[in-house]
Amino acid sequence: MNSFKILNFILIGLWAATAPAKIDLKLMFGANTNLYSTSNFTDFESYTNPATKTLASYQIFWNSGLSYFFEIGTVKENFMNFKLGYNYESERSISFFVIKNKTTGIEQTLYASGQTAKLKMDDVYVDSTYRWDRPGYLILGLNYCFPKFTPSPATSTYQATTTGRLGFNIGGGLLFFNETMAIELISRYRYWSLKLTDPATTYVEDYGNGNQAQLNFNLKFLY
Repeated sequence: MNSFKILNFILIGLWAATAPAKIDLKLMFGANTNLYSTSNFTDFESYTNPATKTLASYQIFWNSGLSYFFEIGTVKENFMNFKLGYNYESERSISFFVIKNKTTGIEQTLYASGQTAKLKMDDVYVDSTYRWDRPGYLILGLNYCFPKFTPSPATSTYQATTTGRLGFNIGGGLLFFNETMAIELISRYRYWSLKLTDPATTYVEDYGNGNQAQLNFNLKFLY
């Protein structure tokens, strides 16, 4: 049994133990921003250099940007609440790269300039939010991302193949204004793979599987 199955089992058990007779669903929407660009990067640990065929770790740091989200769920007291959401993220450009050769240990940092490659990362998610008899609550959940990678103009002939995977969210929130607004601080971990190919040649740049960590500040409204 993997960790995601264990997490689902625990959350369903807690919900069953605290579920009220009547479920009062609320619609929620809001916006968030990535607090720090240093916590907003994709880490590819199995990048293969197409020229030397050597293995390297490749970190791509993205500029911060706004996202918008829509949710439906519950916010009851002393209850393991659940919410289903969709996060629409604005397209963001590359800030810089950090490449480390796994054979020699040599690390290189490259700063982006001009028109760079861009990434758009929407995702759907299911969160459990345990709330006590007070405004604060904890957040724990799963996400599945839909990455869209656009190559830079210098490599516009390349075709990008991306695949989203299952990730997780963890954080906390606070309700205010008679439970019509909330602020949240959430660490979001998303997993995806990237491969660039040039149809005119045999060139293939395989980044492998990557994980993307973000620290988000959410402001949302509840109805």
